[in-house]
Parts: sequence; structure tokens; C-alpha cells
Amino acid sequence: MLLKLAQKQKIKCLDNEKSIHDFTEILKLVFADREMYFSGKENLKVQAKHLLNDRYLNQRLKLITNKVIEQIIPGNPMSNRPTLPLDQDVKPWGAGTVHISIIDKYNNVISCTPSGGWLRSNEVVKELGFPMGNRLMTFYLSKPGHVNFIQPNQQPRTTLSPTLMINTKEKELFTCGTMGGDAQDQWQSQFLMNYLFAKKPIDISLNEPRISSDHFPAYFHPHDPNYKQLIVEERFSQFINKLNKRGHRAIPTTDWSEGFILCARKKNKIYDAYADIRSYKSQIFQAQALAW
Repeated sequence: MLLKLAQKQKIKCLDNEKSIHDFTEILKLVFADREMYFSGKENLKVQAKHLLNDRYLNQRLKLITNKVIEQIIPGNPMSNRPTLPLDQDVKPWGAGTVHISIIDKYNNVISCTPSGGWLRSNEVVKELGFPMGNRLMTFYLSKPGHVNFIQPNQQPRTTLSPTLMINTKEKELFTCGTMGGDAQDQWQSQFLMNYLFAKKPIDISLNEPRISSDHFPAYFHPHDPNYKQLIVEERFSQFINKLNKRGHRAIPTTDWSEGFILCARKKNKIYDAYADIRSYKSQIFQAQALAW
């Protein structure tokens, strides 16, 4: 949804105040729909094909103006109308997720983002040697009827978004991913816009500055939103005043902080791998890229 809406808005990369504003508003629309429809339930009435429908997405884009969206407004792909705003400060999500991207000589491709069994916050089964999962924390416990309310035979929804692309025209296999909770899709979509839409080399696409929105209900308990808050890497700091005039609460953060993307690629007969330079600035997540 993020990339399709960005393409409809003709956003190829984030390089000015307008593109940052428009992309942030797209994030709000997509994550509002996540809050309404993304679930581990089976046989949901609203499915991915409905949310990706061009007519529905075009209706969603009509909500984007020069000013910020101040509430959380999911849509209704069955009626092509926005629903009422949801009544709802994002808390730190902590450490734990990793990502693995691999392409072998036989062209087997793996994109894997293991998470949910963290040594620092989970009980370890001594006899087996691994920690128990903690994904029950991502359910809603106090909102019966919510699409992600805990109940029997339902899986908790997840932010994990390992990505795999096959481009037959370019003879390309590509896999990428990152840790980052609610920011995973945000960071990856900015990277992929640079690579796919703006046609930038992978290393440049990875190194361009990024943003992160906290406007939507957080994936982790207690699921609180931080309305209009926008985290902006320092290289975008010249746009902060203009973004705030549009209604954002843009906050500068350290450069090279928003994302830890790892990717592997086979194009024609060349295999290569790339690690986000941000990982080397991190005290927790160190991305390593190897090719041989």
C-alpha cells in the first residue's frame, strides 16, 4: 500500500518538504488501515486485494491536503469511504528483532525476520535452551471487538516484513528487511522508493536520509499513538520549520539513526549484498553484508 500510494502521488524519493509531507500523510492512511483491518484472523471480510484496489486507494489520497491529518482515519474499501476517526505517546519498543537476507549459488532466496523470543525479556526453557515467545503482548486486551483483540484460534498481528522481489525483466532476485517495530515498513518503503522509483544505486538508496512517523497506534502494548509526531534525520533539518507550519510535530534526530536495512541481490550473474551504514552507528543492531 505504501509504495502503491507513493507511486500514485508521483513520489520517487524524499528530497524536499512536499515529498516528506505527502509521504508522511500516506503513512498515516496506511497505518490507520492497519489498525482497522490487519489481523491474524482467518477469512476476514476485508482482504489485501480490497485494500490495494486502485479505486479505494484513489479515494484515500483525497484526504491528503497541504495540512496534516490530525486524527487516525481508516478507510472502508467496501464502501470506498473513510470511517470515523479512531479514539485512541508511543512508548519505546526495545531491542530484539533481527533480519537475514540470503541468496545462494542455486538461486535459493531467503528473507527472514525472526523476533519475539528475546533473551533480555523472556523466560528461557532451560531444558530446551531457547526463550519463550512474547507476541501475546501485541494483542489488545481491553477492546473487545477490535480486529486484534485476543481470542482463541487467532494469531497476533506483527510488524515483521521480510521482503522478496523477483524482476524477470532485469533478471534480478532481491531480498531485504530490517528490525524496527512499527518503522520496518516505513524504512523499507523509503529505501525501495529510492531504488525502484528514483533508480538510484543500492548503496545510495540505503544512505539517503529518512523519516519515521509515530502518529498511529503503536504495535506494542500499550498501543498509544503520538499524534503528528515525525522523526526527521538531521540531513532533513532544513525542512523542519516548513513541516511544522503544515501541522507536523517534526523532531530532529541524529543522522544515520532511522533504519538498519540489510539486502542481498543477484542481478544477471552478479551476486552482491549491502548493509545499511546506520548499523555501524548502532550499539545494538550491527548489520553485516557478505558476498563471495
